Amino acid sequence: MKGLFEDSRYHSAVSWWYVGSDSEFSYFVRRESPWPSDGFKIQKNEVSLGSSRELPLSSSRKDWVNVKVRDLEFRPADSR
Repeated sequence: MKGLFEDSRYHSAVSWWYVGSDSEFSYFVRRESPWPSDGFKIQKNEVSLGSSRELPLSSSRKDWVNVKVRDLEFRPADSR
């Protein structure tokens, strides 16, 4: 996911959305117009949401948070 997220820095048709977290994972949706959206889940200890606070997982698009490359920090899987 990190590579796809970094690549989106140069593609204005791509947007990333944080859709929430549960006890183990943070969930994201990648939307690239005009193609279908892709969903991703990543271990919570592998990513920091930066200035965004953790939110409960939601299927309602009105609750999703648009995230930019500067908003996420990826960490090694064994980092806590």
